[in-house]
Amino acid sequence: MCNPHLRHTLYGLVPYMPCSYSCSATMKFADRLHEVIRTELPSYAKAIEQAIAKPLLCVSELRMYGFEGETVHQNDGTVTITYSGAKSLYPIEDTDPLWDLLRAGDRCTVDGNIIHVGRADAYIAGYEARGDHHGPECPFVISFS
Repeated sequence: MCNPHLRHTLYGLVPYMPCSYSCSATMKFADRLHEVIRTELPSYAKAIEQAIAKPLLCVSELRMYGFEGETVHQNDGTVTITYSGAKSLYPIEDTDPLWDLLRAGDRCTVDGNIIHVGRADAYIAGYEARGDHHGPECPFVISFS
């Protein structure tokens, strides 16, 4: 339940970035809030549980992407997600080249600071995450399931 990356969505139980993903105070807070929601709005609680369990591609604090029909594979330091749909959790920019690539593809592989995107057997393009500008980027895949 300690997933702070959904804090700006309908499914966030943690409204801040905790000191760690295993912060006991944050986990207690999220568990208490989840229990209240489960008691008062059980279908909403189920939707939260499903959203929290989905893997996220995090590129920066406000550039995160979720997937539909996803499968995650790890291999020799890379992570590949195959998917049927991609969405930006925080569409804050008029143009987002990575989101455009992800929507065009059905798989992405995070290999260091490069995100490779493809569809079927074709390679679409790579996106180089940059740490040398505002909103430094450092891609990783995370799941709280």
